[in-house]
Amino acid sequence: KTEAKVILPAQQVATPAGINYVYDYENIFTPGEEKKLDSLARIFEKSNLIPIRITTINNAAVTAENFDQRNKILLDEWSAIHGKSDRCMSVSISKQLRRIRIDYGPFVSRLLSDDEAKTIVEDQFKPSFKQDQFFQGSWNGLNALMDTIRKNITF
Repeated sequence: KTEAKVILPAQQVATPAGINYVYDYENIFTPGEEKKLDSLARIFEKSNLIPIRITTINNAAVTAENFDQRNKILLDEWSAIHGKSDRCMSVSISKQLRRIRIDYGPFVSRLLSDDEAKTIVEDQFKPSFKQDQFFQGSWNGLNALMDTIRKNITF
């Protein structure tokens, strides 16, 4: 008898249990708010296989000029944790620089267009940020991102 070898497609590497989804280096969230955002991202990853990293930037080396590039580096790092997955997202926020940036891999780009992401930033994140309500803006923005991705999933 000959044995058939079944090769299954590679599965996405889930975020390890000890890894956070929220990195608040600017201390703009309370511990409770950080936990809520982390929980929201964890639940979304479990149901949609898309891990989202939220980072607030407090680094003198990060300027308005290199902020976007820094978020792309964070996306690459997040992707590496997930086995070089193209399903990752990175959201960077800087209160000091008054900037926000969303980057995502090729898989996510099929579910979220750049125009949709820009609209979510303008309509969900920024209005609350302008009132120094960073948790509320992040909560609204993340939920809008997740809802848009869910809406765009087709079977």
